[in-house]
Amino acid sequence: MSEPGSIGREFAAQRALSAWALAGTLDEDALRRAGEALGPCPSDASWRHFLDRLGLYLGALLLGAGVICFIAFNWQDLGKFAKLYGMQALLAGSVGATLWLGTERAVARALLLLSSLLLGALFALIGQTYQTGADTWQLFAVWAALMLPFALAGRWAPLWLLWVAILNLALYLYFDTGSRWWGARLFGGEEGRWFVAGAMNLGLLALWEFPGQRWPSLRTRLGPRLLLIAGLLPLTLAALVAVMGDTFMGARLFDLLAWLVLGALLFVFYRWQRLDLAALALLALALISVGTVLLGRLLFAADLEVFALLVLTMAVIGASAGVALWLLALRREAGHD
Repeated sequence: MSEPGSIGREFAAQRALSAWALAGTLDEDALRRAGEALGPCPSDASWRHFLDRLGLYLGALLLGAGVICFIAFNWQDLGKFAKLYGMQALLAGSVGATLWLGTERAVARALLLLSSLLLGALFALIGQTYQTGADTWQLFAVWAALMLPFALAGRWAPLWLLWVAILNLALYLYFDTGSRWWGARLFGGEEGRWFVAGAMNLGLLALWEFPGQRWPSLRTRLGPRLLLIAGLLPLTLAALVAVMGDTFMGARLFDLLAWLVLGALLFVFYRWQRLDLAALALLALALISVGTVLLGRLLFAADLEVFALLVLTMAVIGASAGVALWLLALRREAGHD
């Protein structure tokens, strides 16, 4: 039986092969060799397995959303204790059923996902009922902290990605409070916040790529790629601000150097340690973005505004084409062709 995660790739490959055959791109001999290399289409049992898991996990998400919507709709009719104790009972029942079933089963993972949603709903309910005066970021931070045992027990990529999303939301809400945050003096202002967020996500990426690989359910490329985007985007924004600034001294120089060092480490890892063409493409996009802005600044500083747009356009096209050819060469070298 095919793995559930491979069904989509197999189907996409078979669909592309069919399109080439209909377009006349491949002759009969090439079509036969490609079909032998791809193997048979996913079996009916594979599709049933995939749809069964998809329905189970979507059902858990919808059930959690339904509980939240039910309480919100009946807010005036439900008493304080009915809402709080009812949510706690549902959470306790979900966690208890997970412990009874064991965390390795798909049903237990769906229950852990439901428990994580109910946990967040419980804290939101407490905050609305008692009005403790706590900031919103504290709600999400406590939610992330108490959800961590669920993620550790489940050892399941979607559950970890939900935890990462909650943690990032708590961090960004903390930055939006307007208070002088602890790293402002060390890392600078707005750009320093981007650096902290990017560094946190790249740290989570390192944990996923090294100790996380011991868990078979985390041996997927989707999670690391999403973490790479979440870490690389704010760092690249900080580097762009540093390049566009009046001076490279102080915190801006630190942001630019940090972006260069972290980018180089990521390039070495995803090029020679664990080849990932998508990760290399993201790193190349970040490099092209910062390089283009730096080139534009130099051109405008040299009073070459007339040629600036033409030169920048040619630079972007040339760099993009070069990266595409390089990635294709790596793909052939890795035996994916």
